[in-house]
This record gives sequence, C-alpha cells and structure tokens, in this order.
Amino acid sequence: EEESKKARKAPKPKELKCGKCEEPLVGKAKYMDKFEELAKDLLVIASCRPQHKLLLVYALKYLDNVVGVTGDGSNDAPALKKANIGLAMGEGTDLAKDCAGIVLLDNNFASIQTAVKWGRNIFDSIQKFIQFQLAVNIVALVIAFVGACIISQSPLSAVQLLWVNLIMDSLASLALATDPPTLEQMLRPPIKKDAYLITKQMLKNIIGVALYMVAVIMIILVAGEFFIPEDCYGVYVPSRNKTYSMCGKDGYVRTGRRFDYNRKEGSEDLYFKELKAEMGASRHLTFLYTTFVYLQLFNQINARKLSRVFNIFEGLFTNYIAMTVIGVELGLQIIITEFGSSAFQLSPKGLTWQQWLMVMAFSCGTWIVRALLTFINCDEDT
Repeated sequence: EEESKKARKAPKPKELKCGKCEEPLVGKAKYMDKFEELAKDLLVIASCRPQHKLLLVYALKYLDNVVGVTGDGSNDAPALKKANIGLAMGEGTDLAKDCAGIVLLDNNFASIQTAVKWGRNIFDSIQKFIQFQLAVNIVALVIAFVGACIISQSPLSAVQLLWVNLIMDSLASLALATDPPTLEQMLRPPIKKDAYLITKQMLKNIIGVALYMVAVIMIILVAGEFFIPEDCYGVYVPSRNKTYSMCGKDGYVRTGRRFDYNRKEGSEDLYFKELKAEMGASRHLTFLYTTFVYLQLFNQINARKLSRVFNIFEGLFTNYIAMTVIGVELGLQIIITEFGSSAFQLSPKGLTWQQWLMVMAFSCGTWIVRALLTFINCDEDT
C-alpha cells in the first residue's frame, strides 16, 4: 500500500511532457523538485515512450548527473545522442548506431562492464604517466637552473637530457600503460565531471618525491667531494707539466665543477679545462648523472600507484612487460655509464662498485619517501 501511495504521488508522465522536449523547458517543469527526490531511488520506468526517455535524459542531466542510455531502435536515437554516453546494439538500426558513442557488437550488456573497466584503466594509465613525467621534469628543470646559477655550468649536458627524455617518454610509457585492470578500479565511485586530472594525492606524490630527488642531486653537486669514494690515481697534464690526483680531500672523488663559488675558473682544486682535456668528463658529474637517471627509474615503480597504497610492488611481478621494460632501462644505463663516455660526456673509467652501491642506495630512498607519504591524508577517496 505504501508503494502504491508513493506511485500515486509521483509525477505522472503527462505532467513531465514538454512538447518538443527542449532543454530550457526542463528547468521550468512544475514537478522538478519532486522529480529530484524521486530520481535518487529511481530504478525502473515501465511503458516509457521515446519522448519520455528523452525527457528523462534532459531532467537527469539538468540535475547534474552523468547519463548513459542504451537502445537499438531509431526512436531511441534522440536519447542516445543527448545522453553523455549512448550505447547501441550491434544489431540495431544504423541511425541508433550513428547517434551512439559506443556500439556493442556482441549485443551483450555485460560488454558495458568491460568497456567501463578498460576505460577506467586507460584513465589511470594517463594519470600514472603524468605523475611520473611531472616529477622528472621538475627535478631536471630545478637542477639545470640552480646548477647554472650556483656553479656557472649545467650539471647535465644536452645529450644526457636527451637520453633521459627518450627513456622517460617512450619506455616509461610502456611500463606504466601495461598494468591490467583491477577489481579496485571497478569498486571505486565514478570520477566527477569537474574533477581535476591531477588529484591532490598525485600532487602530494609528485612534490614529495621531487623534493627528495632535488635534495639528493644538490647534495651530490655541492658536496660530493666530501663523501663519494674514489680510486686514487694521477693524471699528467702536459700544459701545466704536473700530475694531478683524481682524489679530492681524504680520498674522496675530485670535484667536477669548473668554477668556484666566486665564478673563477682554473683553480687546481677544481676540474679545470686542461684536466678535462686529458681525462675526459669527471667521475663526480658522472656519478651525479647516473644517480639522477636511477632516481627516475626507481620512481617509475612509485608512479604505478595513484592512491595511498603502501605496497608499491603490488602487481608488478605479474606484469612481465613492465618488468622487462624497467630491466632494459636499468641495463642500458649501466652500459651507457660504463662504455658510453665519449657519446654521453661521462667519465671513461665509469663508476666503481662502491659508487654503484651509493647510486642504488640513493635511488631506493624514493621508495622510502613514497611509503612515508602514504601516512599523509589529502582528504580524498583512497
């Protein structure tokens, strides 16, 4: 009896008619307030005519809903075209399929779930790539600008940055776009129409990890000669008729800076032009560049997670494409560091095993920072 009373109180179809069903008339309908209450629990409308379906789409969109419509006949075409997303059956009329945004070729409503699943996965892949790329670009820009201001030279050469862009744009996109859809993607609520592409959670991850990477690179740049270990050996410079040690103070690496902080060049404590001509690029800046690349590669694993997930390795070991791409990136950088000195302006002696361990330690720090960031809540659904 209660249900029948509610049905009698509900607006009648004839009271919702609006002639040609033009959108401006929806807001002037007499029963929009009642319809707004009814729409919250609306599940089924029986004996609905095409004009009523179109009116329903107008009314729901007027209430700021995202509306999906299915249909296969020509009389469904107006509603299919007006809806946010129209789904037509493969066996439907040509007019219906032309007006729809998606055509279900197998005539199976279960395919809608598949379309939503992959649509959400594609959207997540785009966000992952943006989260990764923004962190890379922030660090590269800050290091190039601040380095030029402090030591009057860019710590990263044009060729090195070109290689970074190549692996971060091409290979990283493969690694971040190959994660399969998950159940969690289907359980979360739909994304709002006015939602930003970069969420607060993403922004927190980008800024937090980027600050760590900038701090590491700047410490290596200005103080690397005080903690980076080095194999001590001498290099004879004919123009100065003197042999210079490649070790700095206390057996650490010789600085790769050409200028002191007063912008003066040529000091014997620095990596002056004559020494570079005999020895090639310094190990100091080679260590800096390799650390920079590995920080980005390790952060690539962080970027796979958009929400406050502590275990960033979840699902990684079942994604063989991503593992292969990351392995290739790590291997290529080792080859470049050890054997690509002339092409990439790196030290011809590569790095020592102690220096490689330090590179790995700094790079693993991105995972620790990402784990700590999960304890900061950005008041968003996780």
